[in-house]
Amino acid sequence: MLTDLMHDPCISDLDVLRAAQALLIEDGLPNTAAILDGAIAARKCAAVPADQAAPAKLKHYLLVVVGDAEPKLLGTFDSDEDRLEAARGYRKYHGDEDGLYRLDANEAVTIRAFAGGELDALTW
Repeated sequence: MLTDLMHDPCISDLDVLRAAQALLIEDGLPNTAAILDGAIAARKCAAVPADQAAPAKLKHYLLVVVGDAEPKLLGTFDSDEDRLEAARGYRKYHGDEDGLYRLDANEAVTIRAFAGGELDALTW
């Protein structure tokens, strides 16, 4: 159920947090569920009525740090899977000298490393 909520564009982050909290309580983990109280309170304060603003679409980029010194931004990509495929192709043709990172942007920018093994040729 939670996975379905996360992929439905009509469901807000606040709804997903509430659903996660309800599942934790249902599974007998009320102390763990309480950890989400702060995140839910923050989302309530920042919530904008749906008719006033639509959330910005998440844009996927591949951040390449050439020689681990010079940044280069590739993209946008339609999905994380497309970006992963591009990163694998980059790694295959350019070797492992350059740093490769996920960069996601909408109203904020998030940079994350690829998990171990994701870029290995064996995963193709």
